[in-house]
Amino acid sequence: MLSWPTATNWPTGVNWPTGVNWPTGVNWPGGGSGPPPPINFADLFPSTFAVWQSDRGLSYGSLLRPNAGNAAATTIAVSGAIVGVPVPIWVVATNSLAVGAGATFDVYYDGLGVTPAMAGLTPTGGATIALTGAGAGLGLTWTAANSVAGNAWKATCAGLLDQSANGKNATQAASTRQPFIDAGPNGKPSISFVTSLVTYFATPIVQPAPATTPFTMYIVIATGASGGQQNYMGVNGSSTIYDPAGAGAIVQQYCGSVANSSPLTPGLLSRVLADFSASVTDRTKAGASALATGASAGNMTNGTTLEIGAGGAGGTLPATMKLLMAAVGPRLTDAQYQAIDAALNSPGGYGPGAIAV
Repeated sequence: MLSWPTATNWPTGVNWPTGVNWPTGVNWPGGGSGPPPPINFADLFPSTFAVWQSDRGLSYGSLLRPNAGNAAATTIAVSGAIVGVPVPIWVVATNSLAVGAGATFDVYYDGLGVTPAMAGLTPTGGATIALTGAGAGLGLTWTAANSVAGNAWKATCAGLLDQSANGKNATQAASTRQPFIDAGPNGKPSISFVTSLVTYFATPIVQPAPATTPFTMYIVIATGASGGQQNYMGVNGSSTIYDPAGAGAIVQQYCGSVANSSPLTPGLLSRVLADFSASVTDRTKAGASALATGASAGNMTNGTTLEIGAGGAGGTLPATMKLLMAAVGPRLTDAQYQAIDAALNSPGGYGPGAIAV
């Protein structure tokens, strides 16, 4: 099989061929059979509590979210189920007319707003327009109201299905708290959380006391600055991985005691690992940085459910970050972690060299 191309940001890059049913279409370049199917990382986490990943089990929010400063009165609803791998959806108004009276819009899947996948759409209020290409299976419905040229709307993520058999889905019912869907490596989407918007996912997981049930948090993120403490994942006041300063340049673990910390490179997609056992074997590792260990993070559990992109209790200390996958489960061996790290950078994962490990 041919190696998965890396130069064109498949499948949303500007050179993505049209007219065939990718990735199983017969005209895959060079006559090969296309990319391997996306990895289900739950297969690599034995007895896991839950695994979430942006390219499997993603549900779109029911409304596109207007960008900052959007002055248009029309709203845009999303319906249906995408056929292929989820993609970012941006809609940009190209004139200042009313929907149903000549308003036109372009639709983008590139996560950049550079190359429209559908141009010059002229919707009428209440009538659904089916998306084509990488957005096939979804539809957009505008309300009959005014638009403003240059205003934009972006798709949000209402949740990620747990890829284990445990049904511990990560969800966000409030449209104003849903993170955005953006482009990621190897043609996969990323989920963008923004501190100022208090975007986060809730889960039904109550973390155990680590002295009784040692566990691991494993998450693939690219961090950004938030201006204050940001919780990447966990339960504030209990088991948490977080950045105390908010610069996106460190990950620290806490479970009643401040413990081991590892440096992060802001903006660089990195694997972040934190083992909790209420002992000096607690440890963190972020990207290619050295393993940090030797201090116990404590043994606190407070009954609050775990959040992603924040720290429990309804979005406490939310983070600015891009998410590709996350898992919580029993502590694994170093060999198992190394196998997962390798899978991240495989053709069926996020592509060779995509994730710092």
